[in-house]
Amino acid sequence: MALVGRRLYRIEDWTPVREWSRSFAKEDPTGVMYLTYETCTAGCSALIFCRSRARAQALAQKLARAMVTYGGVPVSQAVQKARFSLANHLKGTVVGVPTGLLDAIERGVAYHHAAMTLEERTVVEDAFRRGTLMALAATSTLASGVNLPCRRVIFDSPYVSADFLDRYRYLQMAGRAGRVGLDKTGESILILRDNAELTRAKATTLAPLPNVRSCLVQSRGGMERGLLEAIASLAVASVTDIDRYLRCTLAAHQMPYEEVHKA
Repeated sequence: MALVGRRLYRIEDWTPVREWSRSFAKEDPTGVMYLTYETCTAGCSALIFCRSRARAQALAQKLARAMVTYGGVPVSQAVQKARFSLANHLKGTVVGVPTGLLDAIERGVAYHHAAMTLEERTVVEDAFRRGTLMALAATSTLASGVNLPCRRVIFDSPYVSADFLDRYRYLQMAGRAGRVGLDKTGESILILRDNAELTRAKATTLAPLPNVRSCLVQSRGGMERGLLEAIASLAVASVTDIDRYLRCTLAAHQMPYEEVHKA
């Protein structure tokens, strides 16, 4: 779905499905905080994708305050205790952990981006999976390689850094919504701020997916990394194994094998 102003659209055909009768809070003009609060009060988790690290950090702190502004999210004593314990753990093990992150964690919110320490990211990810944290503001790096499913994915912006979302990246990020075995449904909401973004978003979401192409040969260091990972995982142990491995790659099916072997 997509939110433009106070109107929510079904993204498959861009028909309106819901409209709020009144504006969101003054400090929440786009509704991102209300959508997150609505998810958390239903006992579910929300993942909010932001265009930059700075925005993820700032939004997490605003979300923590919004949990109070919109009426608060009731949680059990065990969950609240787990949040305080989590904040104390980070304070005691990570040098220079930001106070803003600790305060947000105590209200069930955190942020996640590549500039954080490995300890910080791991602790936040585990807490989100357990339900100790209910809302996580993150950059697009979380969409690749980290398994953090949730009930609702919210796009704070249709941009990733300076680039407008393409259909492939949109689907990859939106695909975090819905937890197999835990939820019957999952939904994503793309927040758009004006008609220009609405027009581009329509073109993006209705566009055909680009063909998948192997980057094993074309990307710098792609072949080297692929082989080193295969060796490290004991998938290959001889020259014959390497030949077999290369013949099983997507690259070998998309270009002459001689080019793959030469790379």
